[in-house]
Order: sequence, then C-alpha cells, then structure tokens
Amino acid sequence: MPTLSSNTLVLFFATVLLGGCTDSGSPTNMGDGNQPAPTEVTATTRAPRVDSLNGIPGHHFGEPLSAFPGLVLLSTNGLGARSYYYVHQGETGWFGQCTKEHSHDFYTLYTFAAGKFVSFSASGRGRMSHALQQQAEYLYGPGAPTTNGFRWAGRRAEAWTALDKQGPSPVNTLLVQSKAFARQQAQAQAQAQADQLKKEHAP
Repeated sequence: MPTLSSNTLVLFFATVLLGGCTDSGSPTNMGDGNQPAPTEVTATTRAPRVDSLNGIPGHHFGEPLSAFPGLVLLSTNGLGARSYYYVHQGETGWFGQCTKEHSHDFYTLYTFAAGKFVSFSASGRGRMSHALQQQAEYLYGPGAPTTNGFRWAGRRAEAWTALDKQGPSPVNTLLVQSKAFARQQAQAQAQAQADQLKKEHAP
C-alpha cells in the first residue's frame, strides 16, 4: 500500500477555492438517505464496505464524466488523470452539503482517467476535520490505524484519512480510489521514471 503524507494531500487541496460546511449533525443524520447507519461496526466489515460502495454515495468508480454535471477542470497529473471540482451547484449528498455550508473549511476533488471516475478526495479544516473522520467511519466502518490516520483496504477500492496538525487548525483529508487506477498510475509512474533515467544516461 502507498504511504500518504498529510502534508502532500493538504497542499494538493490548497489550490481549490471552494466553500466549507458546518457540522450540522451526526454522520447518521447527515449521511445519504439511502444508506442507514449500521447498528454495529466491526473490523471485519471494513473491506466489504469500501468495496460495496466502490466510490462515494451516489457515484461508483467507473461512471463517466457526464454523470457529474457542473464539474470544472482543475489539473492534469501528466499520467492521464484529470482532476475536477465543483464551483457552484451540482454536488450532492453529505459532501455537497458540506461544500455549500462551509465555504472555507471543506473541499472536494474528483479525479477521472480515460473519462471514468477513479478517485475522490475531501479535506476538512477545524471542526470539519472531525466531521470528515466521522463520515469516513460511517461509510466504511472502523479503519486500520496508520501513523497519521486510518486506512480501509478492499479488493476493488481503498481509502485513507490523513490528519495534519501542523497548522493553526487541524486538517483531515480523505482519499478514496479505485485499486485498478492506483495500479495503473504506479505502473505509469515507474515507466516514466525508467524512461527519464534512460535519457539521463544516454550516450
């Protein structure tokens, strides 16, 4: 599994200027209406839940960009992945509610490869940091502790939270991605590095 740096993830979001949201209730109250809160959560439910959701409420990995009206292109990573964010309306569910209600404390990012949804990120600052962690546990169950957050490992999808306490307010970031996409990106990056080494050592 790759190791996520909270600093890297926070910097990744720093260029996205969106609104934040207030913690208006528990994850049970703020969660997707079609997804009742579990009455009991155990570690054994971790992988099945992240796989069964395979994305976020309302959107599964593999859906086309056209299923996300209102997204605006932010960047391309050089390996074929393109990241987008919502400027106005269009984002739905708990995450959309938060970006509307907390304009400076909550951000989301959607990544596509070959026109298909492959990764989602959300970042919450201050009290939204705790709200984001609660929502991640509501969606995926208890995570396996890491050095700065939690990890949920499935066969088709995987998720992490990473907490950065270095600034004036704690910032928590959630990353959810397709494992097939993660493998493709790792392979593409390794090939790009190999090609660069060949250029540097070419006669």
